[in-house]
Amino acid sequence: MASPHQQPTTIENLPGELLSEILIRIPAKPLARMRCVSKPWNAVLSKPSFIKSHLHRSMHDDDEILLVLADGGLCVPFSMTAHFSQSPRLELTNFIKLPVMLSQYESETVQFLGSVNGLICFCYQSDNDDFPYHITLYTDLVIQIWNPSLSTVLTLPPFQLLPNRYFDFTNVYFRFGYDPKTDDYKLVKLMSRSQEWLQVEVYSLRKDSWGLLTQRFPSHVIEIDNEDSVSVDGYDGRLHWLGSIGKEKKLRTIVAFDLGMETFSETSLPHSLIDHNVSWLDTLGVIAGKLCLLSCTENLKCEVWVMNEYGVAESWVKHDLLSELSGVIYPYGFTLSNKFLYVTFADGIGMYDQISADTKIMGMTSLHRTYKIVRYVESLVWMAPIRSSILKTVNRVRAGVDLQAWLTLTLIVCEVTWGFNNTYRKKMVQI
Repeated sequence: MASPHQQPTTIENLPGELLSEILIRIPAKPLARMRCVSKPWNAVLSKPSFIKSHLHRSMHDDDEILLVLADGGLCVPFSMTAHFSQSPRLELTNFIKLPVMLSQYESETVQFLGSVNGLICFCYQSDNDDFPYHITLYTDLVIQIWNPSLSTVLTLPPFQLLPNRYFDFTNVYFRFGYDPKTDDYKLVKLMSRSQEWLQVEVYSLRKDSWGLLTQRFPSHVIEIDNEDSVSVDGYDGRLHWLGSIGKEKKLRTIVAFDLGMETFSETSLPHSLIDHNVSWLDTLGVIAGKLCLLSCTENLKCEVWVMNEYGVAESWVKHDLLSELSGVIYPYGFTLSNKFLYVTFADGIGMYDQISADTKIMGMTSLHRTYKIVRYVESLVWMAPIRSSILKTVNRVRAGVDLQAWLTLTLIVCEVTWGFNNTYRKKMVQI
């Protein structure tokens, strides 16, 4: 029997490790709101170690969400749908609210540059009377990093090197990624003019600034593919591009950028695919933690090549993962659970599980439309100051909500999480 002088156990006097073990089972969106409950809770939920542990659990529990962006062309409002990778046909209505600025633009003027650890980087053309639709000019470009779970948006400062507004036909490419060695998120900007690569710029989220590199993009690479259908975070702190070599652009190579060292390197494709005439559609991806190449040949056959030892061209191995699929298939990439994403004109977007040989169709037609799929995992990751929208929410909670009721409700939620499962998770997300 407990001593009459012993204090009852409440959430507030639980040991920190036990409290963290309870909270780590709750999705990021409710956790973000729980920061408003008390200072001790905010301290626990804001610890970098807790944020990383929560992210690691979400990724390994396959809590991945697929954001499907449909490009309908000019004069078509930007739209996006969310789907659980485990149940892709189920659309999660109102699960993710677009930033206000995106809903005001046509789909062709919005570009997604990458998604990693719950942070999504995108850009759009600001209002311009002279060039209202030409996002390729990049003279009035707004680049932002967005965490949907926290409803926070960070606008990046302008980059230093700008194309000439009226006379300079310059190609600009962006790629967003994460460097685990420095725990920093970076955006790489490439720029070419008349098949000559200009100086490379790199934005660091930790420094909140752009920097110019002395090393340039490999000069013999004339052109790169920048139309990745699935937005991924690269591989092990590196970003990758498929490039074409020589004026005739027949030979292919993979250019890698080390986000920590900020240096470029190259890796050869499998020998049978080096000649660009062999395959008509190639896509880079990651499967089971390894860099892979999806290649579709002219006879409508899709192959998956996996690099078993990173950077070693001789370690490419062809895997017969897609033998059950037939017809004209456009490869998109792989999910965290190694399911193959693709699109066909007949069925639209599909997801194939090579282990069970099961195919799930997301129920979207691809006729006259192009899609990009952003792999997204809910997270508490953020490096910038909390935005005013979050601060306003905190003030409203403190001013108009009974905190004791909040604590009681949260206690019930935490108790239920001991038997946490995906069904309850979906209900929690809607709270």
